[in-house]
Amino acid sequence: MHKGDESKRTALDRVDDHEYQKSMRYILSALTTLTLAISLAQSATAQTTAAPNVSPPPGYVEPKPVDPDAPLIEQQRPEILDFDIPAAKRADLSTCRADATYQLDDVIKTCWPLLQAAKLFTRLDFAAHEAKESLRRDKNDIAENKTKALALATELVALIGEPEFPLEHYYLMKSYETKAHLHKAFGEFEKALEAVDKRIALLIDIPVYDMEFHLAFAHHNRSQYLLELGRRAEARQNFKTAFPLLFTASGYKNGWPISNHSETIIIDALRSGDHDFALEAVNSYLAATENMEKGMQFGLTGHIDLKLYILAGRGDVEEVVALINERNAQNAGRYSLCPNSGRYFPYVLAPLHKNPKIAEKLSAMKCSAKSLAKMDDVAGKGIFSYGGKTQLLPPRSETRTLE
Repeated sequence: MHKGDESKRTALDRVDDHEYQKSMRYILSALTTLTLAISLAQSATAQTTAAPNVSPPPGYVEPKPVDPDAPLIEQQRPEILDFDIPAAKRADLSTCRADATYQLDDVIKTCWPLLQAAKLFTRLDFAAHEAKESLRRDKNDIAENKTKALALATELVALIGEPEFPLEHYYLMKSYETKAHLHKAFGEFEKALEAVDKRIALLIDIPVYDMEFHLAFAHHNRSQYLLELGRRAEARQNFKTAFPLLFTASGYKNGWPISNHSETIIIDALRSGDHDFALEAVNSYLAATENMEKGMQFGLTGHIDLKLYILAGRGDVEEVVALINERNAQNAGRYSLCPNSGRYFPYVLAPLHKNPKIAEKLSAMKCSAKSLAKMDDVAGKGIFSYGGKTQLLPPRSETRTLE
């Protein structure tokens, strides 16, 4: 390039830079003006729409600041704790014969014995929560809070004594439930079992409307405690006792805890290597629920997935393909046949995911690349929950035991 040309280019560059800088200053100035205008407009709008200065109504008391170090029950202070029935009306027990929990909110405000039970149970409920939170956070007041909660449970049982009114049975049952959950949190499964047995005994003949739902949950809790104590045969028998609750008039509610109960028994069998029992239990549950109405098929897909786990571990390709087809038919209306959030699926197919027939199925179901990328890892290590707890061992591990 000649010097003249270079000089000419440099001059042109300067002109361009000057024009560019002038343009940028104009743009920045315009933006500043616009921002100021918007700010002024918002300020004016706020002034014109601000709430009028209204005086509080007569008798209004400014809420006291919450003390973060106070017990949770004092921070939230449930209204029922401060509610009272005038002394002249406490002898009126006409509403105490109510026998449905949906009536509680009204009944406890007119029935003196139930109000006392409600207040004490509220204190128990909060105390049990505080005790479990102390344990979770490893605080210094663990023993103190636990002792307080258990004392309140004992006090509630003593207050009710031999229940006279239907809903007293309910509060008595809740005291045993709370006590069982508290003992479970502290790893005291013998004591938890003792409490849940009292809860079940009360629920079997409880004169309160629609309590089977609670009974189904209580039986599941009982099996969990038995398994923790190594009493597997008793847990399996307990499930057999609870299973008929699926077919009662309240089965549409009981199905949720019953299906979870069934999975607990089956997964325990799988983790202990008893795959024959697990397959028998899965088939029994599927046979009972496959022909039920859609709204009653609680846990159907989950049980199909557990069966796929067993069959894939055995290498039964054709049976797995047939069961995948059945699974797809059951879930045809869902947004995804292979959701990323699934607990078991597609990971239960890990031992066979490279088989051409299974790979074709996974592709047709549009399983994500993220899910498929985990297959080799699952085949070697098993399926874990989000919290890192082993849910299912590697599918070909009938002889493997948990560490």
